[in-house]
Amino acid sequence: MRHARARAPVLACLALLAALPATSRAACALANLAPFTAHYEVSVLGGLATVGEYRVSLVRTGPDTFRYETLSRPVGIFAWFKREKLIERSDWSLDGQVIRPLDTLYRKRRGNRLRIIRTRFDWPALRAVQDDDGRTTVLKIHDGVLDRILFQVAMMRDMLHHHRPLDYRFVDKGRLKTFHFKIEDTEKVDTPLGTFEAVKLKRIPLPGEKPDYVWAAPRLCYLPVRIAYQRSDGPAFNMVLDALQGKITTAAQAQAHTDNDATTP
Repeated sequence: MRHARARAPVLACLALLAALPATSRAACALANLAPFTAHYEVSVLGGLATVGEYRVSLVRTGPDTFRYETLSRPVGIFAWFKREKLIERSDWSLDGQVIRPLDTLYRKRRGNRLRIIRTRFDWPALRAVQDDDGRTTVLKIHDGVLDRILFQVAMMRDMLHHHRPLDYRFVDKGRLKTFHFKIEDTEKVDTPLGTFEAVKLKRIPLPGEKPDYVWAAPRLCYLPVRIAYQRSDGPAFNMVLDALQGKITTAAQAQAHTDNDATTP
């Protein structure tokens, strides 16, 4: 009985994927994924006020090369007290299903302070060279190593193709780190775009950390529709998808329309 309960989230996830038309699954493959921009509203978990925004975008820059970028910053009255803006950009290539970061940028402004970290990946030499405000670090890498933000793209790939385990090794501020995720369950998530069936994933925390949670929607190629995270020494935040641009938008509107029709008497 315990074994059956442990398999239930995985079986539910497989059922969600099976419901996708084959054309949708093919369109979700990284080699075919259309450019998109997703916008998230950030609030303190349990609170009503919006405290920030988070934006992710994917564009194709060549036959097998892409750019993935994220932006986060406070908004409204909170921007008066916390002048902070973080942009992360990753130029990467796709070799089959292997994601290879090529050149990444971390640019964080806090008040009058600016920190820039640039990482260049030398795959023939299997090394990453990172420059952090003039301090250079050289790290040994191997196939599968990512950067700070590309694990988000890798997770979409792995959920689509049932790759397990959901473990991601990446370069972060002069060292290699690993994120481990596991499937928790399937849940409905309400967003301004409608209600989505989503797979709930949990990031296994390291000692002293709090767990993070991601709700990934199969109808959106496993793009997260909700993220909940908490820094060890700070409040918990909730991010909910509230706008989406790109061809993936059609799937969002279709799913929202279907769910709304289902709840209409």
